[in-house]
This record gives sequence, C-alpha cells and structure tokens, in this order.
Amino acid sequence: ANPLFTKLAYAFTVSPMDDEVGIIAAALEVIYRGASREEIGKSYFEIGSTMLPMLVDMVTMKKMTPANVGEVLLEKDDRLPAIQERVPGGYSNGDYEDSCHSTAVSKTLKILRYYSRILTVMVPMAHYPGFLDKMVSRLNTKWLDNLEEKDDDEESNATSELSDDMGEINKTDADRARDLITESRKVDACAILVNLACAEQNKVYMAQEHKNLLDAVIHCAYYEKSSQAREHASMVIMNLAYSNENKLHMAKKDMLLAALVILMKDDSPYTRRYASASLFTLACVVANTSRIASHNDGAILEALRQVLINDPSQDARTNAAEAFFNMGRNNTDETLQKMAQHPMLMYTLALAVADVEDNNEDAKTFSALCLEWMATDIHHDKMVACHDELLRSLVKASEYTGSTSIAEAFKTQSTQLENRMPMVNCSGLLTALSRMALLFSDEAVDTNDNIRACAVLAIERLSTVEEARPIMSHHEGIMTALTRANFKKFSTSHISPKDLGEDGQYIDNINEGDSELEEQVHLLTKVALKNLADIL
Repeated sequence: ANPLFTKLAYAFTVSPMDDEVGIIAAALEVIYRGASREEIGKSYFEIGSTMLPMLVDMVTMKKMTPANVGEVLLEKDDRLPAIQERVPGGYSNGDYEDSCHSTAVSKTLKILRYYSRILTVMVPMAHYPGFLDKMVSRLNTKWLDNLEEKDDDEESNATSELSDDMGEINKTDADRARDLITESRKVDACAILVNLACAEQNKVYMAQEHKNLLDAVIHCAYYEKSSQAREHASMVIMNLAYSNENKLHMAKKDMLLAALVILMKDDSPYTRRYASASLFTLACVVANTSRIASHNDGAILEALRQVLINDPSQDARTNAAEAFFNMGRNNTDETLQKMAQHPMLMYTLALAVADVEDNNEDAKTFSALCLEWMATDIHHDKMVACHDELLRSLVKASEYTGSTSIAEAFKTQSTQLENRMPMVNCSGLLTALSRMALLFSDEAVDTNDNIRACAVLAIERLSTVEEARPIMSHHEGIMTALTRANFKKFSTSHISPKDLGEDGQYIDNINEGDSELEEQVHLLTKVALKNLADIL
C-alpha cells in the first residue's frame, strides 16, 4: 500500500481529475478490503496518518464556478451496464462538486471507513481539523431528483406513488448510476461516523461540540430515502446516546425524537432495533422521560407499543420493553400520567408478558417490571380510570409465572387501603391471586415460592376489609389457596418483614430470611382464614 500512496499523492497533486487518480485509489481500496484490522492499523500508523490530510482533501467538495460547472465522469457500477459518459452537474451538493476523480472520491471514503474501524485511530481521525465537516457535507449531498425543479401544478395533480414511478421511468442509466453512487457515499460517510462514535472520547465532541454533525445525522435519519443510510444514521444516534453526558442534550432535540418515531416504523429490522435502543438509553435519565412520553401527543409511546406487540425482530421488541421499563422506573408525575393514560399501553405490556407462544423472556421480564413500577404509583384515589386499567392489565399478566414482578405488583397494590375494594371487585383478580397462591413446585426455593408468598400476603390484606369478606369467602379459589397455604412450607426470601404488618404496623426485630418470617406468613394465612370464616 505504501508505494501506491506515494503514486496517489503525486497523481492527485498533478491532476486530481485524471483517471490515474481513480485507478490508484481503487487499487488501494482493494488492498485494504482484504486486509485484517491489525494490518490496516499498522498501515495507518506507517503511512496512513501522514496521508490523512491528502485523503481529506480528496473527499472535500469544492465550490463550483461558471468555469467548472459542467462535466464530471460517472463511475462505473457493477450493478448497471457499463457507463462511461459525461453528464452535466456530476454529483453535486447544490453548488458544490467533487475535488477529484469520481472513482477516487468513492474509494477514498471506503479507505477512510476501513481506518475508522481501528480503535486506536478513532480519536485522532475524529479530531483531525475539518474531518467531521467533510463527512457532514457528504451526508448533505442531494439526490438527482432533488436537484431538479418540479412543476407544482403537476405535483398537485398526481399521487406520490405515480410521481415516484414516473420518476423511475424517466431516469436514464446514467441517472440511476449517479444516485447509486450518491447512496454509496452517504452510507460510507455515515458508517465512518458510526465507527468514530464508538470511542468514548468522541461522543461528546461529535454530539455537542461539533456545530452541525448531530443535526445532519438527524436530518439523514428523518428524510433520507436510502434504507442503508437511515440504518447507519440510527446507529450513529444510538452510539452517541450511550454517553451519559449526551443524554439530556439529545433528548431536548424534538427533531431527534421525531426521527426515532420514523425509524421505529422503518422496513429494516436493524433500523428499528437501533432506534428503540436509542430510546431505552435516553430514558435512563429522569429528566428525559417526560419529554419522551409527551412528545407529539404520545407518538413515541405508540411507536414503542407497536414495536413491542407486533415487531418480528426480537431485539427490537426487547429494546421497546426496556424503554418502557426505564420510563416506568425513572418516571416523573407527568411521565406516569402520560404512560397510564396512553390507550392500551398497560394492557399491551400485559399481553407481551402473558403471550405463551412468545419465547422472548427479556421482553416479558422488562414488560412485567414496568407494570410493577407503575403499580407502585398508580392508586385508586388519585387515578381511578387508570387504576382500573392497571388492575385489568395485572390480571392478564398474571398468566405468566416466569418472574415475581406481577405478584409483587399485586402485593404492593394491596398495601393501600383505597385499592383493596377495587381489587376485590376487579373481574378475575381474585382468581388470579388464588391461581398464583396455588402454584406448585418441587424445588425448596424458587420463583413459584416467592409468587405464592406475595399472593398470600395480598389475599390477607384484602381480607381485612369487611365489605370484601363476603365476596372472598364465597370464592372457591381463594378459600382453597388459603387452606393449602396454611399447611404448605415455602420460601419467603422475596418478602420483607415490613410486608407482614397490617396498615403500617410492621413486625419488629425480624430479619429478611429469618425462620420467624416464614412463621409470620403462616400466621397471616390463619388470620385471613379467620377473617373469612367469620362470614361463613
């Protein structure tokens, strides 16, 4: 590679638009394409770092003047018939054009892409003066059909589908080749930014200190018609969002949140995966959750809900569930209200938890945890309609016994006196509690034991309400569960001593895991049986 770099430097200096520049750059790209990362890194530090200023100059777009407006050689593309003709305009960004041979520009971008994958190269490359500016200019390159003036009257009289179809029909092979090269360059430039954004030292510099980079990436993610370019833009956003210092800054950009909504509806499963990952990491900050939940009247909540329940990508569904969990865990009053009032959100979480045909345990776990956190703050006295929806959702989610979250939610709800009668009156809730209290297991300590313990505690608390006792005493499942629990030993590792008190009167001097704790659970079982037996 080193001798070719020397030849490239000479040819570029003498005549940057000459075919020789393109041929040498293409040869270098082939060499790097087949090299290992170790070999590429070694080459960079031997000569690539010295050549970096020249490579940056080669991908620079220069201002067009009347003297140089006109002919730019099209690069041959293997996907199209051989094309070697000259067309007006070249691959311009409005009033800008390539500063060297077209093939050399494309191949140089690929060489820079190979360099950007090397960990030790990421930081110096990103901080090289003007380098990021050149990548941003490539993201802003316009497509052929964006450069042409359109008749407003014709546009208004035709559907967008017909216009798109006619546009494809009217394009020549040269036009299509030009758009393919535009797409390839955008993807390479975006891929370089993806790689550079992996370095922790670059994240803040790229997202906040550089004036235009983040906005250009967001614009690409929102408007770009190339699926690959959108996918890579979503990766840049995700990588930058992983930095704690960037989370607040990025979530304040409404255009970024709007772009993520668009990206979560993209045809590419990878794009949807990266967009949903961006949201779950942004939702790790409490101050961001209300902005995310309230954006565009719940547009993000709805997009996440659709991904969670319908997306064939398991990774995207897991990310959506984790985004909901982070929002539920890091909620503000506004976040909680927006989530609770969003149509079908809690029930969608429950459906994700209870789906017996779904093997995505991570999505189930995060969805159940989100419901558990919401159950901590939603109560009947303050959010009546939302509380009813929460209880209905918990009943549905109780069909899943892979975690203790739903049982914990029932237990938490039963601690509040105002919740108890609504719980008793909720259709199917007593049946759900009895089913959980009757779970069977051969293991001495397991998830089912903890679920049973939580269910028994919830039943005991409900039985303290006199108005509830007639209903509970005539429920076969509740009476069976209490009777069996009275004779069943099970683990109470998931129960805290404070859970065993009634109406704030907690039991003192009992440590978690203490043998007396199990005795107290059995004591409360007897208390519940006595409460209900008095009615009988």
